[in-house]
Amino acid sequence: MRKLPMSDYIHEGFASPQAAFSLRTGSDILGDWSATATHREREAVYAALFSMVDGSLFHAYEVMDDFQLPSELFVLVPNRLVIKIRINFLGSFSIVRIGYREEFSDLFFTRREGYG
Repeated sequence: MRKLPMSDYIHEGFASPQAAFSLRTGSDILGDWSATATHREREAVYAALFSMVDGSLFHAYEVMDDFQLPSELFVLVPNRLVIKIRINFLGSFSIVRIGYREEFSDLFFTRREGYG
């Protein structure tokens, strides 16, 4: 089976029929980031994005609100990664940004076990 980027899984019907959210925009951001990411980093980010689709993100990951933009969230992913997502109207979400924690100057992180 060939490996597909996250957006291809969603567009080709791999998202469950009872999906909590669907990816609306940001597949270009995911594609650009994926081009330079390691296999382990891609797997961690894809897993977090799938958990957003199936509705388990808020149980499986540490999520922080962006207090300046109430519709946006920071998702802390293993390997010191962060995904910033926007919750859109009618059950969809967008990828705003993906990067290392150090690249997010608008966040102040404390070291937590499992995310270091």
